[in-house]
Amino acid sequence: MTSRQSRFRDVTLAKRVVSQIRAVSPSYPVKICHVCGTHEWTISHYGLRSLLPETVDVIAGPGCPVCIIPAAEIDEAIALALKGILVTCCGFQPLRCRFKMLERKVETFASFIA
Repeated sequence: MTSRQSRFRDVTLAKRVVSQIRAVSPSYPVKICHVCGTHEWTISHYGLRSLLPETVDVIAGPGCPVCIIPAAEIDEAIALALKGILVTCCGFQPLRCRFKMLERKVETFASFIA
């Protein structure tokens, strides 16, 4: 384990962070919504909700575009765009990821047949 990783396993540090969170937490209910499936997994897996004051509730949102858009829909959007059809979308991260994979496939194929 690297020194950076061991920082995240430091019980004393964790207790200090929890203490600081509790110190700045309001007395009224607050809900914090995240939209990332990986964040939800980490929060659940490590029991982070149990460390928060009762007034702070972390809730899972609808999911980020990368996590919730089926790959087939992204592939279809790419296919339409490659045919010259205008594709309008919100949140470009999923398409950016897919285009990078597509570029790699094309580059790999081009180098294979060369």
